[in-house]
Amino acid sequence: IIFEDDVEVSPHWYTWLQIMYGAYGNRSDVAGIALQRQWLVPSLERRGVNKVPMNRHRPFLYKMVASIGFAPLAGPWKQFVEFANCAIETNTSVATPSLITSGWYEKIKNKASMWTQLFIYFCTHNDHLYTLYLTPKKQRTLAAHWKERGEHHSGKSKGRDFRLAREEDILFEAPAVLNRFDWGADLVSAEGAAAHGNVDHPTEGLSLCRRT
Repeated sequence: IIFEDDVEVSPHWYTWLQIMYGAYGNRSDVAGIALQRQWLVPSLERRGVNKVPMNRHRPFLYKMVASIGFAPLAGPWKQFVEFANCAIETNTSVATPSLITSGWYEKIKNKASMWTQLFIYFCTHNDHLYTLYLTPKKQRTLAAHWKERGEHHSGKSKGRDFRLAREEDILFEAPAVLNRFDWGADLVSAEGAAAHGNVDHPTEGLSLCRRT
């Protein structure tokens, strides 16, 4: 699991994560599981139109990766790391012009410091891959970000971005049906775990980048 040093977690994060791994860890459409309460709608066309879904506080799949508290599944992550190393080494473009993150990435000098854009590009070329999220009740989160001064933030921290989730704010169930939302937070489909998650989807890694 990927934590930054200015992330604080709910006391119940590991219990929830274990349940999610047990239920969805073998699904071929899950790239990883997020503790973050996602707020970003990256699609330039849908920003200001849609918000990240509450989904009735039930787990859901969303194309956008979590930048904090991200627990990747081993298979897709291995493919991604192989691609990312190659892309950085060969200066391969990972532009995604329809998503706001692409502009952020172009402005930074140390490209390796924003691994999320590499992962976003990876997922745009692997359409079947999503990140699993939960939006706990009462505007709470499983992992809060303090946004301390550092690589991506300047100035004084304003405190947690969301309050930490209590036990009563979290659904510890793993529904058989997961709603899927695209880059614009539009509902794509609702699929059963047995019907979709066990279908074999080949994931592209190094085929997205070539060393000469």
